[in-house]
Amino acid sequence: MYAASRNLYSLAITGNAPKIFAKCSKRGIPIYAVCAVFICSLLSFMVVSENSAKVFEWFMNVTTLSSLFNWLTLFLATIRFRKGYLAQGIKTEDLPFHSIFMPYAAYYGASLVAFFILISGFNVFFDFNVKDFFASVGTLRLL
Repeated sequence: MYAASRNLYSLAITGNAPKIFAKCSKRGIPIYAVCAVFICSLLSFMVVSENSAKVFEWFMNVTTLSSLFNWLTLFLATIRFRKGYLAQGIKTEDLPFHSIFMPYAAYYGASLVAFFILISGFNVFFDFNVKDFFASVGTLRLL
């Protein structure tokens, strides 16, 4: 809750979220952002019935896949950044930080994350159900 509320507070300060989330209490706590995150976290209590468990599973699938796509984008940006500065004649040693594992670590990370994205809905094929299949494929298309 701490990280999410502070992210919402930062978004409000930069104008990317409603300004109400930028208001703080006398002690400097972004109270509206904390309350909004708390209310959103109450969605986890939807798992009380069987139907709401399916909706919660969809939320979890979308969240997990979007996180994996974020990591994939990060690895691809790292690879392209390296190609860009090498094309301009900048040496790796000239950068403020360089790793002995680059570019292999970025290629390894990108391929591993791409593999996890590909197998993320694979369990639906073991106990095949049309409804679960389209729910699994649908979460991939939402991203």
